[in-house]
Parts: sequence; C-alpha cells; structure tokens
Amino acid sequence: MKHTQFIKLSAEQRAKLISLNAVEIAERSDGTDIYFLYQLDSFYLEGKYLGEDVVMITRSFANTHELQPYISSIDIADILY
Repeated sequence: MKHTQFIKLSAEQRAKLISLNAVEIAERSDGTDIYFLYQLDSFYLEGKYLGEDVVMITRSFANTHELQPYISSIDIADILY
C-alpha cells in the first residue's frame, strides 16, 4: 500500500491496518511525551503514547527526512550481519 492510499482510508480502516500490519521500529521522548515510530509498507506512522497501552497516531509520512528524530534510536544490528 502506498501512503497516498492509506490517507484516503477511513479512520476504522486505518486503525485495523495499523494494528494488523504496522511494525514498531523506534521510540523517542521530547522530555514530556513519548512517541513511537511504526513502519507500514513503504511509509511511516508516528504515535504519541497516551497511557494504558494506548497510542494515538499523530501523523503519517513517506519522506525519510522526517525520520531524523529517530535515527539514533533505530537498531540496525540485525541487518548488518
């Protein structure tokens, strides 16, 4: 699925797709909030931790430049060997 297709889905369709197929790849904190980065096919989703195992997706993007806040926390050890 392309990012442009994903953003056209209903909220319910997006939620189901995320819960079934998105992979968490990183986490970061801005000092106040905790954010999680997920990959879904060829694009990314950022979610804010709300507590009680609830994450609200705050944005989605396909541009890899927007990964910058997460670069230092992404573990690439498994792909190096």
